[in-house]
Formats: sequence, structure tokens, C-alpha cells
Amino acid sequence: MLFDRELLRQNRRRGVKNNFLQQEVSNRINENLDLLNREFKNILEIDEENFSYPENVFDLVLSNLDFHLINEIPQYLIKVKSILQPGGVFIASFFGEENLSELAHVLHKTENEIYGGISPRMPPTIDVKTAAALLNKAGFQNPISDFDKILVEYSDPLDLLKDLKMMGQGNILHQRSRRFFTKNFLNKTSKNYREMYGASSGKVLATFEIVTIIGSK
Repeated sequence: MLFDRELLRQNRRRGVKNNFLQQEVSNRINENLDLLNREFKNILEIDEENFSYPENVFDLVLSNLDFHLINEIPQYLIKVKSILQPGGVFIASFFGEENLSELAHVLHKTENEIYGGISPRMPPTIDVKTAAALLNKAGFQNPISDFDKILVEYSDPLDLLKDLKMMGQGNILHQRSRRFFTKNFLNKTSKNYREMYGASSGKVLATFEIVTIIGSK
């Protein structure tokens, strides 16, 4: 197993209710639903990879910012398809391969400077083409995948790390580094972030890449 889903649940329980990014992505999912121009009656929003529902029950299954943390994606998609009614729709939004590229570069630089090497801190990602191919392989009809980028300015780079923690998006890799974010590490991370991605305004930019996939049964 790549991800520690129990740790994910713990992180989410500690998170705040006001998750601005999840709300923004939810709004974008609703925009995609409006384009489908159909009424859904039996809807399931799912954020667990191990679930049990009868087959052919839901006409819409949604997943918001969770798909990128599923351990067994092919099996997960087959299970999602099984609980959909014929003609039912699955929509998932998740972080793409260029998500938080600035932070990834900064963490690599900081770890190299402090520890003389890097460790897994960012989860592996799924690109747009692979996401559509996974839907197709699971038997979904008319698979569609697209991506968008959401740019967020932060006054302090450490505020980004706090937001990720509050979103429940901390490092849940089983092979994650056990090194704590010491004060020295955090200060160095903030310094490197400002040097590498600081703007003239004094703020720093974080780029969230959101992939959206749609498939029907």
C-alpha cells in the first residue's frame, strides 16, 4: 500500500471546516454537472477507497480531492462503476502532476541543504491522459479528463503548509520521511521559497493543478 489512509482520516478529523480549495473545486464540479443538463436523484459523494454499496444504485458518484490518494485505483474504479446505475456518471477532481510544483522544488532544495539528500514528501501523481485511460480500462464510457490551475498568493510560505495540514493533505505516504519539520527546516523552507518564488509584492505563489475526470456507465 502506498498511502496510509488511516493517517488521512486522522488528518481530516483535525482539519478545519473552511476548506477554501475543496469548496472552489466543488463549485467547478457543479459547473461540469450543469453542462450535462440532466437531473440526478441518487447521488453519492465518496471519500473512502474501501466502501460497500449494492450494485446499480446511484446515478451520480462524486469524489472531490481524494482520487489522488487512492491505493488501488483500477479496483476502486471498477467498484465505483458497479454501484452506478446504467447511464450513471462518475466525476472526480484531484491534484495533478504539476500540483504545488513550487513547494516540491523548495522542499527538495531545503532537504538537500540540511540533510544532504531528499526523502518522499510529495505524493506521486496521475497525469491527464493516464486518468482518462484508467477510466476507459475500467469500462467507463466516453471518458473525459481535463485540468485547470488555481493560483493562490500567500503572505508567508509557511501559511501554505498550514493550509495543507488543515485540508488534511499532509504527507500520508507509508514511505514518508520520519524527519520532523524542525524550526530550522521551516525557516530554511520559508527563506528558499521567497528566494525562488517570491514576487515584488512580498508574497509568494502556490499553484494548485486540479484534474477533473468524467465517465459514464
